[in-house]
Amino acid sequence: MVTKQTTLARIQVLDEREPDAARLLQTKQIRLALQLMDGIVKVGELNEYPVCFCPDDDLNQCCLDADAILTEQGFPGVPADARDRTTNIIAADHTPLVKARWRVTSTKEILRRLRANGGNREIEEQAERQLTTALQQVSDLGGVPQRGLFQETRFSLMSVRPDGQLEVRLRKCVLEDGELISPPQYHRTVLAPTGKAMTQMDMVNEHLPKLQEPYPPLAQSDMDRIERIVRVEHSPNIIQAYLQARRV
Repeated sequence: MVTKQTTLARIQVLDEREPDAARLLQTKQIRLALQLMDGIVKVGELNEYPVCFCPDDDLNQCCLDADAILTEQGFPGVPADARDRTTNIIAADHTPLVKARWRVTSTKEILRRLRANGGNREIEEQAERQLTTALQQVSDLGGVPQRGLFQETRFSLMSVRPDGQLEVRLRKCVLEDGELISPPQYHRTVLAPTGKAMTQMDMVNEHLPKLQEPYPPLAQSDMDRIERIVRVEHSPNIIQAYLQARRV
C-alpha cells in the first residue's frame, strides 16, 4: 500500500540584506520532501514544500499553518526534528543586529511597494518613521554601512542538510553608501560535520583574496554568524552519525 511521508529536505538561512529577502519578505525556509512510499521504497516524490518565515514571525504558528495545508493533501505535518532544529538555528541566528537589519530591509521594501502603488500618505509616513527607528537601531548595534564606493564579501545563504552538511554561499558585493549596486557573484563551500568546520571556514576566508577574481575576506560578524549555526548544528550526535555513515 502506498503511503505519504513528510521529511526534512533542508533548512535555508538567507541573509536579511539580500535582495531576495526583500523581494520575498522572508529570510528562512524549512524545505520539506513530500514522498510516496510503498513500504520502505520511495515510489514517487512531489516538489519540496516550503515553510517560509522571517524574524518577525512566530515559527510555531507558521508550522501549524503548514500542518493544516499538508493534512488537507494527506501528508503528515512538519516533522518534529525539523521544528526543533529550526528553533535552535533561530535562537543562534536572530541576534539583535540581524533583527534590526531585517526591519530595515522589510520596511524599505514596504515603502517601495507603497510608493509604486500610490499608497496612502499617512501609512507611508508611518513606515518612514519605522525605517528611521530601524536604521538607528542598526547604528546603535555597530552595523553602520561604510560610506562611498567599496567592495565587501558577505554571508549570503546557508542550506542545512539533514545529515548536518552546511552549504554556505558567500556574495561578493560592490556597494555605494551601503546600497548593493552589483549583480550576483558568489563563492560556495560545504562545511561537513567533522568537528573542523570553522577551521575549514578560516581557510576559505584566507583564500578569498587570493582567487583569480579576488574577494575581500568576510567580516568577523559574518564569520561569527556562521560559527553560531555550526555550533548548534554540528552537535556530537550529528558528527558521530555523519562520520559513521562515511565509514559504511
